[in-house]
Amino acid sequence: MDPGVERVGGVGGRLDHGESDRIFRLLTPDHGICAVFARGARRAGSAASVLDVGVRARVRVRAGRSDLLTFAGAEVEDARIHLRRSLV
Repeated sequence: MDPGVERVGGVGGRLDHGESDRIFRLLTPDHGICAVFARGARRAGSAASVLDVGVRARVRVRAGRSDLLTFAGAEVEDARIHLRRSLV
């Protein structure tokens, strides 16, 4: 299986897709805005469930069937909890 490539950036937006999937907008300094499709991201325990708007992460992606990249994993670098608390 293709391990994919790593993109470092912040989650700039998210869009629910279907019952349990999600599309993230990842803002990266090298590649600009990347759309990433994460299958099952809204299910508890999913690797993508930790990604939320404002989170900075290392995201592994693979080429998908369309313009969307496919989510393959992530490591959160900065959850920016202080920013998210001030928005609530």
